[in-house]
Amino acid sequence: MTDCNKTVTIDGLPTRDSATSDDFLIVHKSGQTSKVRVSDFVLGADNVDFYPDLAAMLDRITQLETIIQTSSGNWNSTHTTTSSNSGQWSTLTTEDQQTIKNTLEQNVTKWTDTANTVDTYKTVWNNTHEIVMSSVDDWNSAHNTIQINSENWNQAYQSTQDGMAAIHEALETIETSPWFELYAGSNSLAYSVYTTVNTNSANWS
Repeated sequence: MTDCNKTVTIDGLPTRDSATSDDFLIVHKSGQTSKVRVSDFVLGADNVDFYPDLAAMLDRITQLETIIQTSSGNWNSTHTTTSSNSGQWSTLTTEDQQTIKNTLEQNVTKWTDTANTVDTYKTVWNNTHEIVMSSVDDWNSAHNTIQINSENWNQAYQSTQDGMAAIHEALETIETSPWFELYAGSNSLAYSVYTTVNTNSANWS
């Protein structure tokens, strides 16, 4: 009977190093004590101070998942290409290795010259980048001007095309008119004079 009436405090309970989903947690609030099964205990934004860190980690995982899903096709293609050509890697002969070595030795000075040229002009390239960046607003302005006036250029081009068509039509009308044949055609006086001069020009010399 004495054991049944013994008061047990929370501090007097034994400590465990682990818990299973079927175990219970003791919850005390406003003078009321109850138990919650571990499997029903939910950690959320309202009851843990590290929830923002969990949310940030979840966002990173989602981003990685998107990148992995997007690029997975390339990995499959790379694997297929690698598997298809792997047999050829072991076919490199001693002669091939010597040829590669000779090629490297013959061109090493060119690579050195290239490296020296890059190192010499790298400051110029930096200046070029700065000039480009300082002028980018002007290019944007020019682009905007082109966009704004492009319709006018289209109209001018169409007007030019229409004008050329009108000129050709006028020339055709002139060439088929009676007076053109009379004064400039193959039976005209002018053409007759031209033919006579052209025929006798050799005698002048």
